Amino acid sequence: MPRSHSLRTIFFTWILFSILFMTVFQAFMTSFFTDSGKLHQIDTVEELEKSNLNLTTIINKGGEDCWRILAANKSEFIVFKDRCTMFKYFLKNKNVAILSSEEMLMYNLRLLNKLNHSGSFHKFSNPVMSVHKSFIMDSSSAYMPEVNKVIKRLVQAGIIDKIVESVVDSSGFWKRSRTDDSILDNFVALSLFHTFSSFVYLILGLIISIVVFFGELIVFKFKIRIRIPS
Repeated sequence: MPRSHSLRTIFFTWILFSILFMTVFQAFMTSFFTDSGKLHQIDTVEELEKSNLNLTTIINKGGEDCWRILAANKSEFIVFKDRCTMFKYFLKNKNVAILSSEEMLMYNLRLLNKLNHSGSFHKFSNPVMSVHKSFIMDSSSAYMPEVNKVIKRLVQAGIIDKIVESVVDSSGFWKRSRTDDSILDNFVALSLFHTFSSFVYLILGLIISIVVFFGELIVFKFKIRIRIPS
């Protein structure tokens, strides 16, 4: 033990700090790996309807696309003739949420980027809606075999994927949204590797404390030898 009160105080303070730091750090690591700190996000249409957000939904009217905002979840609606106007309203007004399909969101991402949009996007864990438009041709049409042949060649040549990557999904949002979300829900038991940093600080503190302790003993013995008359 160090014999001076000052070094004793430093010695015990460092050990106490190392133990406290290890405890706090280990508790933080445990809570981080158990709950990553993600805030709850709206994950169902029911939650969205019960929220205080002004909900924008996509409806179909007379065979033409139109959009409406359910103002304060009441019976009053604000109708938009085009997506651009709807998105501008969404960007300029707070407390507004847009419920849309991935296809529509991907198509309008470029508009959001141009307007320097800083809002957040949340993907439902279960699909709730989808906008799908198809080109329909009579199976008895004489053009059917030729159209199928052209489409098949486009797919085989990778033209479709190129169009998706370069035009439809130039930002890569669709590809990122296809990642396996189940990975985020998998938890593993904590191991020594997870708390490695806390043990490093603890061991470092003990080593420094021991070095200081032996350093004081050496200095003390050296002083005693100097004081002894020859």
